[in-house]
Amino acid sequence: MSEIAIPLAYQLTVGGLGGYLLGYALKKITKLIAFLIGVILLAIVYLAYSGMLNINYEGFVNEIKNALAYVGEGLKALTPFISNLPFVGSFILGLFIAWKIA
Repeated sequence: MSEIAIPLAYQLTVGGLGGYLLGYALKKITKLIAFLIGVILLAIVYLAYSGMLNINYEGFVNEIKNALAYVGEGLKALTPFISNLPFVGSFILGLFIAWKIA
């Protein structure tokens, strides 16, 4: 019994703590990135409104479509995490707990 319980407890502990730390860091970084993106978008809108900047909206939409297709392909890389379900589950739980607390 201990040959199963000890490794499982280790995976749950390390996964939970790692997820908590990553969640805390991601929340702080996400706030900073959101602020910077807001400032940049505000500057772009102002420059476009004042006539200093000309925006090719068709090209902009095409680039967003390409980026979303690329992200969709990257989601296939999550398959190996399914084989480590206890670790990944506790990692995600720790991440969400840190996200809510931070």
